[in-house]
Amino acid sequence: MKPTLTEPWKGWRWKAAVIVLGVVIIAVITASAFAMLSLCCAPPPFFAQTSTAIGLTNDAIQSTLGTGEAQTQQAPLTRIADLEVTFTAEAVSTGTPPTAAPCYFNWATQDLPELSAEVQAAIEDAGLEDMTVIASAYGENCYANDTNEVQYFAAMQTDFRVTAQVDDLEDTEALGNLTADILAVLNEFPPDETPGLLPGQITLTFMKGSEQIVLPVSMEVVAQMVEQGMRGARLWVALNDIR
Repeated sequence: MKPTLTEPWKGWRWKAAVIVLGVVIIAVITASAFAMLSLCCAPPPFFAQTSTAIGLTNDAIQSTLGTGEAQTQQAPLTRIADLEVTFTAEAVSTGTPPTAAPCYFNWATQDLPELSAEVQAAIEDAGLEDMTVIASAYGENCYANDTNEVQYFAAMQTDFRVTAQVDDLEDTEALGNLTADILAVLNEFPPDETPGLLPGQITLTFMKGSEQIVLPVSMEVVAQMVEQGMRGARLWVALNDIR
């Protein structure tokens, strides 16, 4: 009787080898997964250095805010994705002084009645009649994260709205001369002397009955127009071309 040959894959040695190989493969996959996870979660060196630099800058700013007797203060730090960055606007309200308390910002506008009265008086002193001026600060309200209440208002710029009654909306020479007189007055209230750090917007509205022409002008170009002495139709055309 001839001996029976056992097929290789049916032997216990083969089965043991397959089990050992499976364990090795699982171990390799597990180790690779842990390595990839550690790479994904670890902050890159640049991010860590940037966070450190931002933190040092914020400490210096807070130290500056706590000293001096300036009547205007820098707005607090704005949190964006848990990173603190400086918000360089001027707080003009008389509410809670700026602090590092967590808050979020939303665009807002606040009227400036005292400044409006001052500009209105300057308009009248210049002999300009049938005209009203409203000054307002454009910026952001700081809302407390826990109560959603406004903590303070931070101004970015001061805007002026001027409404003038005119006899003819098609007389570009007269409109240009009137515009030049208005800009000469507003030029006495530059951005560095009004709330906010940025040049504001002037909105000129010329009305005759129910008809009107609205002309927006940036405070950035006012000084140039005044220095160049532009008036009349030339000024009117130039301002309409850069709208």
